[in-house]
Amino acid sequence: MRSLFLSILFFTTTCFAAPSFDVSEKSERKNLSEVKVSEEDIKNWNYACEYFIAASNYFDEKNFEHALELIDKAIKEAPSQIYEVWMMHILKGDILRYLGKYEEARAAYAYVVTDISFRGQAWAQGIYKMGLAWYDEKEWLRAHSYFERVYVNYMAFEYWASRAYLYDAKAFLKLGDTKNAKNILREYLYIAKIREGSIFQEAAAINRELLNIK
Repeated sequence: MRSLFLSILFFTTTCFAAPSFDVSEKSERKNLSEVKVSEEDIKNWNYACEYFIAASNYFDEKNFEHALELIDKAIKEAPSQIYEVWMMHILKGDILRYLGKYEEARAAYAYVVTDISFRGQAWAQGIYKMGLAWYDEKEWLRAHSYFERVYVNYMAFEYWASRAYLYDAKAFLKLGDTKNAKNILREYLYIAKIREGSIFQEAAAINRELLNIK
C-alpha cells in the first residue's frame, strides 16, 4: 500500500507543476492596517457619492454651472484616501472644459495624473483629457504631446488610446500637417483591436479622405 501511495504521489507531482511562491517580501507589502476608514469617513463618502451622481446627471443635461457646484461639494466631502476619488476630479475637469475654463480643467486633471497611486487607466484618461483641454483651446501642438503620451504608454487601455490617436491626427490636420496625420491614422488603423464604433469609423473615414479613396 505504501509503494502504491508513493507511486501516486510521484505521478501527481510530476504531472502538475507546483505553483510559484515568488511573492513580494514582507517589507514590500502595504500594511492595510494603516488604511483606516472611520464611520465619519464612510458617511462623508456616501454624501460625496450622492453629490457626484447628481453632478453627473446635470453634466449630461449640459447644466454645467450646477454640475460644477455639486462636484465641488462632492470633492469637499470625499475622504482623500479613498481611491475612487479620482473620478470626481476627472468629472470636475470635464465640466470646467465644457465651460471653457481650460486652465482650471487641466488643474483638475493634474490632480489625478500627478498622483502615483492613480497610475494606470486613471492616468490614461487624465492625460488624454489634458490633451483635449489644449485641443479645445486650439493649442494643437501642445495637445499632441499629451495624445502621443497616451497611445505610446497606455495602448492597453484602448478605449482612451484610440481617442488619443484620432485627436492627435485631427490636431495635425489643424496644423496643416497631413503627413503626420496620415502616419498616425495608419498606425492606429493597423494595430486597433476594437475595430468598430464611432472612433474607429471616424478615423477610417478621415484616412480614406486623405488618401482620396471614395
